[in-house]
Amino acid sequence: MSVSYQIIESVCISNAKIFHNKSANMLGSNKINEAEKLAKIAIACWPEMDKTYFLLSLISSLKNDKNKSLSFLNRSVLFSSSYIQKAQSIGMGNIVMKIADKHFKVIDDYADENYIDYDKEKAPNLIVNKPIYWPTLELEKNNDKNISEIIREHVLTKIPNDIKIINKSSSVMSVGSCFAVNIGISLKNSGIMSYITNIPEEINTTYANKYFFDWIESGSDSKYYGCFERLYGDFARQEIRSVIKEVDVFFITLGVAPCLFNKKNGEFVVRVKRENESIASHDNVGSDSLVMRMTSVEENVENIEHIIHTIKRFNKNANIVISVSPVPLGGIKGFDSIFEADCISKSTMRLAAYEISKIFPEVIYWPSFEIVRWLGAHVDMKLFGADDGNSRHVNVNLINIIMKLFLETYGDLSV
Repeated sequence: MSVSYQIIESVCISNAKIFHNKSANMLGSNKINEAEKLAKIAIACWPEMDKTYFLLSLISSLKNDKNKSLSFLNRSVLFSSSYIQKAQSIGMGNIVMKIADKHFKVIDDYADENYIDYDKEKAPNLIVNKPIYWPTLELEKNNDKNISEIIREHVLTKIPNDIKIINKSSSVMSVGSCFAVNIGISLKNSGIMSYITNIPEEINTTYANKYFFDWIESGSDSKYYGCFERLYGDFARQEIRSVIKEVDVFFITLGVAPCLFNKKNGEFVVRVKRENESIASHDNVGSDSLVMRMTSVEENVENIEHIIHTIKRFNKNANIVISVSPVPLGGIKGFDSIFEADCISKSTMRLAAYEISKIFPEVIYWPSFEIVRWLGAHVDMKLFGADDGNSRHVNVNLINIIMKLFLETYGDLSV
């Protein structure tokens, strides 16, 4: 082989590898047509690109062209020297099973190399859990798109559209802070019967919610009976008990991670300041005996589990929806930056919700937080303070969009 031919061969192989890698990246991004074009260019650069024929086999499978997929798969395997003699001796018709065996071995290596997960039972006809990437350029192009379209495209990507839990005759109970109140109002405006239970902003934690539901269930036998009795009264407790037994959907918004605790015994402390009084679960505990700390993911998971089991004891058929409130942390001690504290607080709540979704697959997670705090940074809308100038209050119009999408996703056609 001449030196000049070696140089040409080297350049061709190098270019083929470049286009092959680009094709693999496009396939990982689910851009199948672009991946196919780049793979064909790679083959044109160097016809003996075994992996690229394999890539074309996968692409053809995704396009439901099984004959072409098998053809490319045959070429891929036959370029492996160990199969050339078998192909000659056995014949193409009888080598299909051998090719399939080879395929399952190769696809594992290929998937690992290109970060592609796939269904081994159905491969190569189905690739699942494809890599996802931050849509930097796409978000820039989305500035003129309707915000609902952007949310559908970038946030609601893996939410099933065949689960319907709500219709015009359904009733919903929303529990949590001011964001839960706005959710309830938005649902009411959409014609859904909605009951709102507002947990005071100072105690919108999973600890407070856990003991709140204990009070609802057990009354005077609950640990923080006196505190919640003063906040709500027994009449409200009986009314809430009746609602819990009847509603179709519970919408729980997870608030913040920091909580007050008793320094001496480590017990959670409820303390709510009203205009003319301070209501606390431990009346004999002064401010000097209290400490505020950031609770852990594990603590919050345990509390949410407790809440879910309590709800199910009242109403085993109710659907439960969990969302992380996008409302920022109001204040905390022990941090130099409220933004740092808020980030840790919301991250804790989101991780807790993630763990709960694994423990209770039937519980729905609705990404209100992601829509407002993550995607919101890339859309042309004032997210906070648009209605009342308060930098912690979410734009009511955005809340209505979020809940309209919720009804679109989980409501039947009459909603």
